[in-house]
Amino acid sequence: MDRRSQVLHEFARLDFNMVQTIHQRELRELSG
Repeated sequence: MDRRSQVLHEFARLDFNMVQTIHQRELRELSG
């Protein structure tokens, strides 16, 4: 893996975690 794809991979992972966190918060608000 070259440096650029490593960085892109890291961003994708962070972005995915952020989306999951937001999604879980929305689910909690809907079910609460």
